[in-house]
Amino acid sequence: MDELAKQLVVNAGKVDRYQSKQHMADMTSHYFNGIMIGVSLSFFMVPDNYCGEWIVFLLATMGFTTCIWLSSRWQRQINALADEGAMLMEKMVERMKASNEAETRN
Repeated sequence: MDELAKQLVVNAGKVDRYQSKQHMADMTSHYFNGIMIGVSLSFFMVPDNYCGEWIVFLLATMGFTTCIWLSSRWQRQINALADEGAMLMEKMVERMKASNEAETRN
């Protein structure tokens, strides 16, 4: 029983770390999205020089895409850990039931 409890605590810690990483990726993607919108608006304001704006726009797009990819990757990790946690909880419940049945027999 103690081993299962320790595994659940470790699992919860991993979920917490992945959720904080995912939150940072989400917030960073919002910043990149703002940069992309700002640069897109500057295309309309200053139609003379596109070179610098295109580079910034492409870098922001790559950063935004990377953040979204990382966020979805970490979400898959969180889902896998949640499934593992549910399985561990089921094992704990089964052991508790078996323990209670053994006590009631004695």
